[in-house]
Amino acid sequence: MKKMIIGTESEYSFYFKAEPRSRFKVNRENFIDFSNLFSGICDSVCRAFCYGGSFYENGGRLYVDTGAHPEFATPECLGPREVVKYLRAGDLLMEFIKGKIEAMLAERGYIGKIIFCRDTTAYNAESKNKNSRVTYSAHENYLTSRDLFDLIEINARCLADILASFFVTRQIITGAGCIFQEEAFFDNYQNIYHGYVLSPRLFFLELLISSRTTTDRALISIRDEPLANIKKYGRLHILAGDANRSDWSNWLKFGITGLIISILNENPDSFMSAPRIQDPLSKMRELASYFNLNQKIFQCYNYQGFFSAIEIQRWFLERVDACLVERDDEDNNIIAAWAEALDILEENDPDDETLDRRLDWRIKLRLFKHYKEKKNLSINGFCHPELAQRDIEYHNIASDSLFSILENEGLIERLISKEEIEKAVLEPPLTRAFLRSLVLQVRKNLIILPSEFSVDWTAIKASEDDIFFIDDPFATSYLKLEKWVNKYKYIT
Repeated sequence: MKKMIIGTESEYSFYFKAEPRSRFKVNRENFIDFSNLFSGICDSVCRAFCYGGSFYENGGRLYVDTGAHPEFATPECLGPREVVKYLRAGDLLMEFIKGKIEAMLAERGYIGKIIFCRDTTAYNAESKNKNSRVTYSAHENYLTSRDLFDLIEINARCLADILASFFVTRQIITGAGCIFQEEAFFDNYQNIYHGYVLSPRLFFLELLISSRTTTDRALISIRDEPLANIKKYGRLHILAGDANRSDWSNWLKFGITGLIISILNENPDSFMSAPRIQDPLSKMRELASYFNLNQKIFQCYNYQGFFSAIEIQRWFLERVDACLVERDDEDNNIIAAWAEALDILEENDPDDETLDRRLDWRIKLRLFKHYKEKKNLSINGFCHPELAQRDIEYHNIASDSLFSILENEGLIERLISKEEIEKAVLEPPLTRAFLRSLVLQVRKNLIILPSEFSVDWTAIKASEDDIFFIDDPFATSYLKLEKWVNKYKYIT
């Protein structure tokens, strides 16, 4: 694909495990007070840890978002693999700040361990209904041309409908899997795995397209905030994705979506003959619940008959392969991995365990089946507290967590090495993030700092007289900024 800026924003849920000597415990009655305390401490730690208020040295942003939970936004990345690398660097940053947060909580009587999870959904501790759930975002961001964004915004040429068909069926590859213990959740859906769903995020989406992100959530957000030159660029903000842990799931998620957006940037008519699913919001939940991926459950406005999720994904795969003229090795690898995944899912060979080490929903399903047999749990499906706890543990980002153990034992294939992740914590990608990082590295060593100093995605204010606007996300050089860096980088 042509050079393309991709990024992601990941929210982290948190759990507090009190030690016996802790003066205070956390329960439903005092959770709101604890959450407010945690939010304030986490915010102060993030600001102290980041030299640009909330921006870190690698160009990403670490902050406390609406809802009192921490969030990491990757820097502007060039390509799918780079996004996965910086996403994992964000997990490592969260590990770095955890000890400081625990120490500050202990000073206030809460002695224990904080567990950060990068997950899609969790039980709502503030609700009196013990089965109430909240959702956490794993938003995807793709830089588009201005023309393409404007067309999607008004659903011109049925572009939003076409993308909806892709996102509704994409879950067979990118779903994170989740155990929903609530019986009522499946009143309207046949669930062959009883309690286990393919993609939990899709149950929290209400619209096809919307400009909102926290209420009236949609598959596609059209909030016109490109964080770049608004006359030249748009930013496609995708809310449909789960919080994946597996490198492969994330790489394919950003990869196959990036290829489609890249082709649309060149020619918005490239997918005009794509199947356009009828009633996509209802059908996406049916697919997430039913799991029979070869079942032909989709009717389309522009084709007769019924289609399976695999068939619709294969249509997009073949069209991408036909339309993608300018491609590199990573593009070819993504197309090959996409095709291999669809072939394996279609053949449904129980002896083929390739995807059981690559795709989150398959990894979890194997894990839960094994645990169920090992513990001799006499249950129909997966509605059991012990399995639900394993589901939470899978998303724990700690280096000694369940996911890390499985990965270290080779039961989950990794694409990004530990060395690459550690390097990405400090080094930015070669995009606009590089310029942001130059300033932040100088800021780190300055004892006397102008009170006006601030950093944002598109602007850096080093002083009243030194303001740098960078509205090109591909920019890696800026003479005025570089002169400021050279002036101050040896002053401590």
